[in-house]
Parts: sequence; C-alpha cells; structure tokens
Amino acid sequence: MDFLAQGLEKYQQRDYQGAIADLTQAISANPQEPQAYLVRGDARFDLGSYEEAIADYTEAINLDPKLVDAYWGRSTALYRLGDRQKAIADVTRVIYMNPRHPQAYSLRGGIHFDLKNYEWAISDHTQAIRLNPNNAVAYGGRGLARYEQGDKQGALDDFTLSIQADPTLTNSYYCRANLHLEQHHHTEALSDFQQAATLWQQEGDYGRAEQTLNQIQELYRQGIGAANSPAKEPLFQGVEQLKANDLLNAIQSFSQAIVTDPTLADAYQLRGTTYLNTGSREDAIRDLDQAIQLNPRLADAYYNRGCAYFDAGDNPKAIADFNQAIALDPFLAIAYYNRGSALFTIGDKDGGIANIQTAMQLLKQQGNMEYYNWIVGQLQKIEQMNEGR
Repeated sequence: MDFLAQGLEKYQQRDYQGAIADLTQAISANPQEPQAYLVRGDARFDLGSYEEAIADYTEAINLDPKLVDAYWGRSTALYRLGDRQKAIADVTRVIYMNPRHPQAYSLRGGIHFDLKNYEWAISDHTQAIRLNPNNAVAYGGRGLARYEQGDKQGALDDFTLSIQADPTLTNSYYCRANLHLEQHHHTEALSDFQQAATLWQQEGDYGRAEQTLNQIQELYRQGIGAANSPAKEPLFQGVEQLKANDLLNAIQSFSQAIVTDPTLADAYQLRGTTYLNTGSREDAIRDLDQAIQLNPRLADAYYNRGCAYFDAGDNPKAIADFNQAIALDPFLAIAYYNRGSALFTIGDKDGGIANIQTAMQLLKQQGNMEYYNWIVGQLQKIEQMNEGR
C-alpha cells in the first residue's frame, strides 16, 4: 500500500488525522522521504499542533535543504507560536529561494509590523502586491503600517483596496471603521462596524462580534449617527442632559433636533427613551415607532419600545420587539432579561428562565457584575415563588 499517496489524498480531503496516520506509516516504511514529513507537518499545522508541525518541517529540511515549502510551513508555525525572530529567518530563506512568493512577503511584512519596523513592513507588503495585485492581506497589512506612520489617507486607501480584493476580510472593515470614526466620517464608520460584526458572527468569533456591536450601540446612544446632521448640536446637548438625568430639558433638546431635522432617527429614539423614563408610554411608543421607521436597525429602539409595551401589559408586542432587538444585537443582555420577564408573565416559565440565564451569562462575560448580581437576586425570588406554589 502506498501510504504516502494515501496520506496526500486524505490531507487534500481535510481528513488531517487520517492523513497523519497514513504519513506516519509512510515514514516508518521510508524514514528518508522528505515529502512525508512535509505533508504530515502541514496536517499537524492545520490541527493547531504547531510544535509537532515544526518538528516535521525541520526533519523535511534536514533531508532536503532545498525544500522551500518546508521553510514556509515552519515560518508560519513559528509565527503562530510568537517566535518572530526565527520566523523571519525562515521566511527570508523562502524569499531567497523563491523571490516570487507573495505570501512570504506578506508574512514578513506582518512580522516587521509586529516588530515596529514600519518602513520594512510597507516595503514587503508592497512587493507582495506587485506579485499579486489582488492580495487582500497585503493591502490590509500595508494599511496598518501606513497608519502607524501617520499616513491616514494611504491607510484608508489600502483598507478599501483590501476589501475590494476580498469582501470577507473582517479586519479591514474594522480598521477602516476606526479610521473613518477618527476622521469624523460617522456614517461610513457605522456601516463598516456593522459589516465587521456580521462577518465575525458568521466566522463564529462571537467575542469580537460582541465588542463591535457594543461599539455600534454606544455610537448610536451618543448620537454619533447624527454627526453630519444640522441637528447635531441640540442632539448632543440632549444626550448630555439625559446622562445627567435632566429629563425634561433633554426632551426639549431632542424636540429641537427633530424640528431641525425630521429625518433624524437617533433624535426620535433618544426622545422616546427619555419619555419612557418619565413614564409617558404613549409618547415613547410614538417616537420609537418613528425611529424604527427611519432606521430599522436601531436595536435600542426595539428594546425600549418592547419595554413600553411590557409596562402597558401588551406582552406579545413586547416579546416581538425584544426578539427584534436581540436579532440586531445578540449580546444585548438586558433584552434577554426583559424577554424572559415577559415570557414568565404569559406562563412560559422554562422560556423565561432560559432567557434570564442567557442574560446572566452575557453580563458575566461583559464584566457587568452589578447588574448580574441584581438579576441573580431576581431569579432567586422567582424560583422561591415557584416553589411556594
């Protein structure tokens, strides 16, 4: 049986464990075959076993010092382990052996960036782009280095080219969003933050998705979505008054903003929230309806309207709004808590407890222990009431 060929086939099918088993058999049969070590190293690398991968790549190099793929594999594994000096030595060897290896220039550019050698990073990423004009990673890496050197327009251009080359490259959206925000291009920043959050959710990186969604919601709470509106001054004034719990003056400021710009969803959302805090449910619902009509992606507007419906005893509408708020911001812990409370009210105790427990888990992850402990107390009261029945 040709274990080497079988191992190669399994590796191509992404059966990494099966590939390792066959390639180990191939090595036992012929310990002098460098390709068996190389591919077994690749399989171990893809499984995240970087130290074992390095051992295999090293053996392949010992058997064939001209095996460029072994140097490449070892350089990437060393980089993953944080050994930048050894990684840069190996990747430089790759470039010496194959000067037309765009990924090698990108990797060395990234290492130079980590080492704060920004000029060299820009040079390597530029060479990678010359070799492959669609190298999205190289554009993104060069953008970061240009930003560190103060070339913000060059950085912005590179992040845009990176996204054009690969519209799924999440980091480039996130970096461009922060740069837009720094340059007060708030509409563009919000759009890029939203795209980054969506992509991170699709990738399963829920921690970074949560962080980005929190940034988006905080920008809306601050009225940043209105930064290009003529109503921004009364809106920002209202935000400061709301923070100071000066509710009546906040309502006046938000009303002035609405008169100045009747299309400003943030102003309706903030005034509606303030009305809710004063107990004016009907006024709150009216404003939040308008905010949602103008911007259907305002998670806080759905959440606060859900609270208004819940206070009014309209649990089905409250639950529908909490559902929508959670769909827009899956990390909005308070929405889970209130949805759980509404579900309890209509008799769905299991659903209520599940939602409250989700809220507690999110709050703990977010470090909001004060609210977490308050919910623990509320849940204990609910469980005691259930036991007494």
